[in-house]
Amino acid sequence: RGAPCCSSAFASRWPRPPLTLRARAGFRALHAAVTALDVLKQSKSSAVQVVGENEPVLAAMQRMIEEGVGSLVVHDSSERVIGFVTQRDLMRCIVSRGSISEHASEPTGWNVQIASIMTPSKDLVYLSPTDTLEAARSLMAISGKRHVPVLSGSTLLGVVNPKDIAKFVHLATSGEKSAKNDYVSTVMPRKGMPLGTKLHANAQPDANLGPACSLVSAVYCLPHPAKEQTGGEDAFLLGPHMIGVADGVGSWWEQGVDPSLYARALMHAAGTSCSLMKLDKELHPQTVLMEAWHALQQAAVAGSATACLVAMHPHRSELRAANVGDSGFIILRRNASELQS
Repeated sequence: RGAPCCSSAFASRWPRPPLTLRARAGFRALHAAVTALDVLKQSKSSAVQVVGENEPVLAAMQRMIEEGVGSLVVHDSSERVIGFVTQRDLMRCIVSRGSISEHASEPTGWNVQIASIMTPSKDLVYLSPTDTLEAARSLMAISGKRHVPVLSGSTLLGVVNPKDIAKFVHLATSGEKSAKNDYVSTVMPRKGMPLGTKLHANAQPDANLGPACSLVSAVYCLPHPAKEQTGGEDAFLLGPHMIGVADGVGSWWEQGVDPSLYARALMHAAGTSCSLMKLDKELHPQTVLMEAWHALQQAAVAGSATACLVAMHPHRSELRAANVGDSGFIILRRNASELQS
C-alpha cells in the first residue's frame, strides 16, 4: 500500500444508499400496506369465473382457456359456492382417472363431473379484503395453494394468485412505464433459451460433485491502537455466501481523505452485488469485486484499498477467492486432506 494512485489497489464520493436497499425497505412497506382488495381491484383476472358441479372436466378446461384463468369456482344449482377447481386438479384427473385402451392413442374415462375432482369448500383457504400482501404470500406458501379466494363475510369477491401479486408489486414500484417499455427492458433481454443449454450438473450424476458446503462466518474488528478513535481503516463483508475484507490505503490521509470510507464503500457495494446475483449462477468473488469497483468508479468515491473476497462454489466442495493488493487468506484444515489445493 503506497501512494494513493497505487495500481494494486482499487481506486475510484460514496453514493446514496444503494437502490436495492431502498427497494427492499419499500417492498416491506408495500407488503404491509397493500391489501388483497387492492390487488383484486387492479387485476383483470380476479373476476369470479364459475363452473357447475355437474359439468364435465372438458367444459372446465374450455372455460379456463377462454377466460385466461387458472381456477374456477364450483357452484350448485342454487348458485351456492361448493368448491374450487384448478388447472392442477384437471391434470391430476386425466392422469389418475384416464386409461388408454389397446386400440386408443389417447386416455379415456377422465371427462367426469367437476364435483368429483374439486376441492370442497370446507377444505378451502381464503383471504379477507383487509389481509395484507404479506399475509397473502404467507398463506400461499404455508398452504401450498396458488389460487386463493377473497371473502367478505359470505360473499366471494374474487380470486388472487401469485401472478396478480407480482404484477401489482411491479406496477407499484416501477413508476410510470409503458407496457412496451416494460417488455423491451424486462422480457426481451431474457427471452429465448441459449442454444446448447444443458441440464444443471445436479440433474445427472457427476463424480466431481461433492457434498454441499456452506460458509459459517463471524467477524471482529481490531483496529491499530493508534487508530482506535476512528475505528481503523478496515472494512468487511459478511454474507451468507461470501465473506471479504478491505483495507483502506492510509496515505490518503495526506490528501485529506479518510481511507476507511473507500474500504467500507467497497465492501458495501460488494454486498449489494451479492444480493443481486442468484446463487445458482455460481457467485464468483472476482465478478463481485469488479462490479463493486465499477460502482465506486461511477460514484467517484475517492480512495483506494486492498481487498479479498472468498465464497463457496454453490454446488461443489470448492472455495473460490479473489484478491487485490497485499491481501489474502489461508485454509486451516482440522484433518489431513486427501486432495491437493
